[in-house]
Amino acid sequence: YGPAARDAIPAVIDLSKDERLEVQLAAATALGAVGVQDGEANARLRAMLDSVDADLQLRVTAAESMFKCAGEVEALQAHTRETLRKHLQDPSSRVRAKCAELLVGLHEDPAVVIPVLEPLLTDSDLEAVRSSANALKSLGHRAAAAIPALIRMLASNSGLPPSWSLASDVLVAIGPASVPALIAALDDREVRVRIHAIRTLGGIGPQADAAVSALTRALDDSTTIEESVTWCVG
Repeated sequence: YGPAARDAIPAVIDLSKDERLEVQLAAATALGAVGVQDGEANARLRAMLDSVDADLQLRVTAAESMFKCAGEVEALQAHTRETLRKHLQDPSSRVRAKCAELLVGLHEDPAVVIPVLEPLLTDSDLEAVRSSANALKSLGHRAAAAIPALIRMLASNSGLPPSWSLASDVLVAIGPASVPALIAALDDREVRVRIHAIRTLGGIGPQADAAVSALTRALDDSTTIEESVTWCVG
């Protein structure tokens, strides 16, 4: 693999047209592993991504391989960015989420990707949810606009890992900007939201010192809340 395998690209492109899905997947992965921008390879990967009737994992793999081939070359990144942006309107939530995640890796403006990612946080496709959370986590403090949607996710135990855990990780990555919303969540009527807010504040650590008073008051809430506060500050 790597640029030294460039001579194999034509053969790999041929394999990508095989009728067997597993062969197509292997070929798409191999084109990304070669890691060089080749016109025919890029066109083939783009065709895979553009095929709305193709297997979802194949389309996602094609997008990932396009991203890998772009490398650090600005002109190549611009071409890949243009293709990925087009698929932010894709019919598949999984493809939208993956393309948004890859765009974050290409330093896309958060204002472009966050409106796409927010509704995907509650999507029925768990892969889309995970990709969306990963993208927002990578944005760090620049994902602050998504805080309200992430706070709502704290009520969900669905998925594996559970949605609240994904949301908590993103809120921790956002950092101090999450603290006011998490303090407000300590008064939520649902116990699970209060507990998850406490644990998230603990994850933020000393940067959440503005929450100390609210956490202290939470000690009177219930035994469960007391145990969570103890875990958080101990």
